[in-house]
Amino acid sequence: RSSVLAVPVKMDVDDIDLVWNALKDAAHPRLIVKAAVSPARMEYVYRKKADGMLKDIATTIAECRKRVDEVDFIASDATRADGAYLREIITRAIEAGATTVTVCDAVGAMLPEEFAEFIRSLKADIPALANVTLPDGWTWADSTQSVGNVVDPAATFKANFAGDDNHNAASNVDVTVTVGKADPTAPTGLTATYGQTL
Repeated sequence: RSSVLAVPVKMDVDDIDLVWNALKDAAHPRLIVKAAVSPARMEYVYRKKADGMLKDIATTIAECRKRVDEVDFIASDATRADGAYLREIITRAIEAGATTVTVCDAVGAMLPEEFAEFIRSLKADIPALANVTLPDGWTWADSTQSVGNVVDPAATFKANFAGDDNHNAASNVDVTVTVGKADPTAPTGLTATYGQTL
């Protein structure tokens, strides 16, 4: 009963209506708007230019919000997108009504520490990302705290995991949230071993 049923939609009002009619009786429905935001994938997969993609994403999210309270915008291939464009598209998605934003490294272009810095820079540059939403299955132990407004180098909060088919449930797990302005210089000499905490 507490599970969220999340279903992707195409950037098309007829498809949104079709999906919503199948989903509307769910206890906790969510619509997902997924779009490629890198130049190559926008043009070759969606056959759209940047301005057209921006408009279609905002329109689709707004249409979804007319039907449901929760809309997840997924920026696919975000690590290969132009930085300014990615920030604009995320901001517009939130303004259109996205309640969750997922940023994907679809091609594995970044190491874990690079991706963490990438996310930190997005959060520092996009004020609307101040309210952090955890991945599915996770909830903040104290939902009254605003974890997105961390100003010190880092702050630790407690989170709970409901468990799934492959993982046991866990309570009061320490989650450290670090937010800072991105350093424009690329890191050098980084090494990591699988399973190592960075």
